[in-house]
Amino acid sequence: EITWMEFFALGCSALGANLQSSLKFACEILTNDEEGGAARIPFDTFVQIYTYLAHLDGVVSQSHIQTFFKSLQPQVELQHGMIKPLDFIHRQAMDSAPSGSSGFSTTNPGAE
Repeated sequence: EITWMEFFALGCSALGANLQSSLKFACEILTNDEEGGAARIPFDTFVQIYTYLAHLDGVVSQSHIQTFFKSLQPQVELQHGMIKPLDFIHRQAMDSAPSGSSGFSTTNPGAE
């Protein structure tokens, strides 16, 4: 049995150079926004993809994942339950994730 969203997340990880860019690809593919738009997706979908990829990574702790989601919550509430890449890209850049986080970095070096 294949879980569609996990299969999709793996495809995004193959496209992305790291966890952040993999999530950006997921937003751009799944969004109902027009091309060039904000690329919003439901936060629940984002949580499912992020959690799956972070657990595969093996470096990101569960407490870090929960803290990251809590930090996004105010912006998500302002956007009626939606999240866009700009919401998490800057937040992760400032975040205290362990260096070397995301085992996906070797998947496609230099891709953004």
